[in-house]
Amino acid sequence: MMNIRMATETQSEKERQQEQKQLKQLMYALSAHTDSLGGQGNGSMTAATRAVDIHAKELAFVFTDIENSTEISNQDPASFKQIQEAHDQIMREGIAKHRGYEIITEGDSFQVAFATCQAAIQFCLDVQYRLLEQSWSKEILKLNACRVVRVTGDYNQVVFAGPRVRMGVHYAHPGTVAMRTHNITRQNVYGGPAIKIGSEVSDIAAGGQILLTEEAVMKLAENMSQAGFPVIKLCGQYKLESTSNPVFLYSCNEQVGKPLKRTFGDLRKVKKVWPNADSPVPAVLEYNIHPPPVPEGKGNALTFVSLRLATYPSSGCSIPEHLQRRFLEVFAVQVQQFKGYMFQTCSDSLREGIWTAGFSSAMDALRFTHAAQLLLMHTQWPADARPFCGEALPGADGRWVFQGPRVCMAIHQSADYFVSEDSSTGARTSMVFAGPAVTLPLILTYAGRGGQVILSEAAWEAVKGTVVHHPGAVRIISLGTHIVSDDFPQPMLLMEVMPNLLSKRVFQSVLTKQMIEPGYRDAPDPKDPMAIVFVKVRV
Repeated sequence: MMNIRMATETQSEKERQQEQKQLKQLMYALSAHTDSLGGQGNGSMTAATRAVDIHAKELAFVFTDIENSTEISNQDPASFKQIQEAHDQIMREGIAKHRGYEIITEGDSFQVAFATCQAAIQFCLDVQYRLLEQSWSKEILKLNACRVVRVTGDYNQVVFAGPRVRMGVHYAHPGTVAMRTHNITRQNVYGGPAIKIGSEVSDIAAGGQILLTEEAVMKLAENMSQAGFPVIKLCGQYKLESTSNPVFLYSCNEQVGKPLKRTFGDLRKVKKVWPNADSPVPAVLEYNIHPPPVPEGKGNALTFVSLRLATYPSSGCSIPEHLQRRFLEVFAVQVQQFKGYMFQTCSDSLREGIWTAGFSSAMDALRFTHAAQLLLMHTQWPADARPFCGEALPGADGRWVFQGPRVCMAIHQSADYFVSEDSSTGARTSMVFAGPAVTLPLILTYAGRGGQVILSEAAWEAVKGTVVHHPGAVRIISLGTHIVSDDFPQPMLLMEVMPNLLSKRVFQSVLTKQMIEPGYRDAPDPKDPMAIVFVKVRV
């Protein structure tokens, strides 16, 4: 029985890895497409992997050291020597892979420079995953600071094994860093405010944690795909000794498609300014690393996406608070990968299974919905989420067509909106959008079906020039022309645009106020008898 259970667990793990690989491939494919304005897509890795210019005025710095290294050395000097040798090899292989520059090494600490924040984060994540996957000896794993830690429950994975390395990442803008040649070693060394900040950020992190300054996150957010789609979370606002004003700090623990559910307490040796010690970062702000969207090009149009959970228990009930957080995390992680901004339309929206995001680009909004639909299927949902999941349906090729919660997603582009500030969140002000531009996609989610992506006519016109040039990436179906509701009486073309991986999904007709012209699925079945009428118009 034990062998059967182990074989089943191994097979399940292989299936999860394959699903995560498919998700990552889809996200790179989505990022590689040119955007709706004809610019270059963000799937290229060139900028992230270019060699560092040590004389550059802007650089990304990474500071690292092994947590409790003195304790480990005193407890078992022989094991510590093995740890340091393996650690240094993994570090230097990562530096070479991501074309960084090793500035200085002191004991078990490293100071490294990279050309971009994308390269710096890829390096950090590579090192953390490799340290976890390293085959450490039994003697090392018996050490207090190197013990195996496994999280149980939804993920049931090993999150720590072996030495834990804390990492700090900071991006140095011009005037904040200076390079000189060391008089004795003739090595290039750096100084200035940026170096002090980076060093302090590393020092206040926990072992196994990657901590970033806001300067690093803002540069990283310009192109998340070049960093391998890292997941960034806001820790809060802190007062550092190396800065005159409080700063926002962020944590990066994992990549999309490669979950690593490490949890950490509050930062050490630093004063927290916001939120207070007893309050977490507001959920809707935790993953919002991009500023609120601003219109692109002419006009003031923005793109809004509404998401609505379409699968509920037959008895009907609100979503439990821990599941609200899980849903929000799934969507917010994808929103940050595609330059979106999440906000709440009302205080009860999360409890009712409604989520909203704004984008500057309609193409980014469409990319987000496609990635989010895949992530919903590949997320490990807890047992009590089953009542909120639809029936799992595999396709003829064995790949899942439906699995997990079914969420209808609708996209609309319009300038008919207004913006207000929500200052109730404290130091991090949240922006809230409202108006017809936000209301229409929400109505469309009630017209559509769970697992479907619907575009309004305006949204379709914004993305059409791009998606029609990638016929193998998406499946496009006309849903016909409709009067959506009393509030939107003008006839409107609705389109369904699904990623090719989900092209086997079939939905019933949309439920609008009135169908003016039928769509593809409303046309007569060719197998049924029909009358064909030819009309010739004379002028």
